[in-house]
Amino acid sequence: MPVELNAPIKASAVLARRALDSGQKQAKRESILTAARLLYEQCSSELPSAAAIADAAGLAKGTVYLYFRSKEDIFLALLSCELAQLIEQLHSAIAPISVGRELIADRFAASCAAWMREHPLLLQLSSISYGAMMRGATPQSWVAMRSRLVDDLAPIAQVLEARTHLSYGQSLSLLTKSYGLMVGLYQSLHYPPALKALLSSEELAKIQPDFWLQFNSGLRHLWRGALSQED
Repeated sequence: MPVELNAPIKASAVLARRALDSGQKQAKRESILTAARLLYEQCSSELPSAAAIADAAGLAKGTVYLYFRSKEDIFLALLSCELAQLIEQLHSAIAPISVGRELIADRFAASCAAWMREHPLLLQLSSISYGAMMRGATPQSWVAMRSRLVDDLAPIAQVLEARTHLSYGQSLSLLTKSYGLMVGLYQSLHYPPALKALLSSEELAKIQPDFWLQFNSGLRHLWRGALSQED
């Protein structure tokens, strides 16, 4: 039989856990997110359980719940990280452009499409964020994600405010619409392999536009339209 821990030892264990420095805490948090990413990439039909994530990360299930209150919170955090990386890439792409609104629009669309091709997880998670995630994620995690998103978007909004006629608020609105367009097109046009095979006949192919072509074209037209309108 397992030995029952006495109260002082239990208290010491709790204190030891709390005594982890910020670097150790961040490392554990990152190990949880990495495990969640790997499990989801292996089978993206559903979110893996917190227990499976804990096992993959080499942690106790209880330890995972010290950092995240639900599996949905884990994937919202993962989505937030993916968005932050995309936004950083987009800022690097358009910040050097001092003139040329069409060039800004085209560079944004092309950079976004290129990054998405290399990092499909973002669109996969985005497409379920208001469905499966909403049911289990805590309000605090949604607020944290949105707050980080506003902070991450600030540098791009500032570039647009300086280079175009758009205000800071209008720039944030354009970026938000861009994200909505990305997710909407993905949900409408990105089919799983089995369904894509069924729709591959010559007749059906006529009404199945290429996702990446529509993705790039849709973003480019959205941005060109927004940047060409003077107040």
